[in-house]
Amino acid sequence: MIVYYLYVFGRKLALSLPLQVSYFIASSIAVFQYLFLAKDRRNIKKNFKVIFPNENRLRISLRGMKLFANFNKHIVDFLRLSLIDEKFISRYIQVENTKYLDNALKQKRGAIILTAHLGSWEIGGAVITKLGYPIYAVALPHKNSKEDSFFNRQRGLCGLKTIPVGAAVRKCFSLLKSNNIIVLLGDRSFSDSGVKTVILNRPAIVPEGPARFSLKTKAPIIPGFIIRQKHSRFKMVFEKPVLPYSQDGKFKQEREIIDEYMTVFEKYIINFPEQWMIFNSFWNG
Repeated sequence: MIVYYLYVFGRKLALSLPLQVSYFIASSIAVFQYLFLAKDRRNIKKNFKVIFPNENRLRISLRGMKLFANFNKHIVDFLRLSLIDEKFISRYIQVENTKYLDNALKQKRGAIILTAHLGSWEIGGAVITKLGYPIYAVALPHKNSKEDSFFNRQRGLCGLKTIPVGAAVRKCFSLLKSNNIIVLLGDRSFSDSGVKTVILNRPAIVPEGPARFSLKTKAPIIPGFIIRQKHSRFKMVFEKPVLPYSQDGKFKQEREIIDEYMTVFEKYIINFPEQWMIFNSFWNG
């Protein structure tokens, strides 16, 4: 319950203060989080050591503090979703390759935007919605009902529709068949199920849902990311679609599809490590 009231207070603060002041407060709090949230700190450092096996402790620690700062800025962005409009997008967001979304919708099979806990994914959903695309985001419900309602209201302020994970399977099939776009996070499995893949030459468990939806509906998987840039700006990029079938028309194996889009994820993790906000130990072993 306390967390809910912190979010409510945080929203009022974020909307009343200049953005740079909110970012400064968020970055200042990040230092204390890094020092006192021991479990998160250990997991972050463990992940960074896989990405940067030759870096020293000081460099890894600095990356960790920057990751906390970026996460807190992401929360600020989320609390300010109501301010996103066409003017905001024109000024702050550089969007690349929406042609992949347009081409997918022309095929009348819907599309799956697959992203990661990277950059500012909540802003990403809001921007895609404001650009006029029919999207629905699958989200993990919060244990506290008030917190869950708060998050869904925030997303709804910019028109983004949310599907809770528990009701996602049937709803996603229906939406794709109706030529809608669903947005999934593909870098962390929140259930006991998942499939083993290899990222940076290390085994990891990721959700199998995106590949399964694609195989059953023939909807393309379009990796998409919104990356934080300098001066409060963002770059939203859609990558080449991962299709469920090969050039000869034969369906791919589920693992083949997963490995294909995880290669794209790997590129973004390497290029923007301090924006990849995974606070658990991602790799097995």
